[in-house]
Amino acid sequence: MTLELAERESSWHLLYIGSSRQEMAFLDHLRSVRERVTIWETTLYGRPNIPALVSEWIGGTSTTLYCCGPAGLIESVSSDFSGRDDLRVLSERFAATPELGGSFEVELSRSGGRIRVPAGVSVLDVLEERGVDIPWSCRAGICGTCETPLIAGRTDHGDSLVGLTRADDVCFPCVVRAVDDDLIVLDI
Repeated sequence: MTLELAERESSWHLLYIGSSRQEMAFLDHLRSVRERVTIWETTLYGRPNIPALVSEWIGGTSTTLYCCGPAGLIESVSSDFSGRDDLRVLSERFAATPELGGSFEVELSRSGGRIRVPAGVSVLDVLEERGVDIPWSCRAGICGTCETPLIAGRTDHGDSLVGLTRADDVCFPCVVRAVDDDLIVLDI
């Protein structure tokens, strides 16, 4: 990802936190972009003050912060930056693919269609079968790529994303399930 960003000449910075360099993967790959990378070894420096570091790097510009790692780190970063208008936090944690429960209906508000999602099948799979193109990457509720506006209906988000899953106006079709009324309405 860092090499792609560098090639695009994007503005970015990577804070790579690990207990020691010996335990950190991909350090060789980061040499070509080292001026944009801060390696933080917790055995030497303790835990970093992430809000202070991020504030220093973004300099008051609107920024997206991507955080990947252990649940405690993700929850801390999401909490530290909640309520800031200049910063959007996206996070990814690795977890097992969730169970896809019972059947329900999905209404597509813009196209006017209504489809039945069978038990054990994702909304994303059903939409793709009907020719609806939604970008996706993980199909497991961990990356956020398939984020879709949710207009109505109570959902069991089923994802592992922190910060986004608490929103009532988005869902992730790869794992979302309807709750109670068996109907959700998507802005598609």
